[in-house]
Amino acid sequence: MDGKIILGGYKGSALWVWGGDWEVTLPNGAVTSLLPAEDGLLISGEVEGKAVVIKLDPKGEILWKRELWERGWVEVSGRDVALGVKEEEGKMVMVVESLE
Repeated sequence: MDGKIILGGYKGSALWVWGGDWEVTLPNGAVTSLLPAEDGLLISGEVEGKAVVIKLDPKGEILWKRELWERGWVEVSGRDVALGVKEEEGKMVMVVESLE
């Protein structure tokens, strides 16, 4: 993003994204994917047991956060779709959800 290295994952038990001069953490979560967008960064993963996609601006400010489903996480996201898994009736199932 803007020629910078962006790192994401988890720090302790918190979702964590680092952009050099900024850092974002959200309790009880983890980042599973990062996708540069023309006006920021899409991060996806899990927060407090819910699959999430979050959009950050170039300064690391959260523009929006969308919770998608419970008992799972997003593995990868695109501009208009999120793919992941969730627990359903004791099994892990694949989920595809539109972001539009």
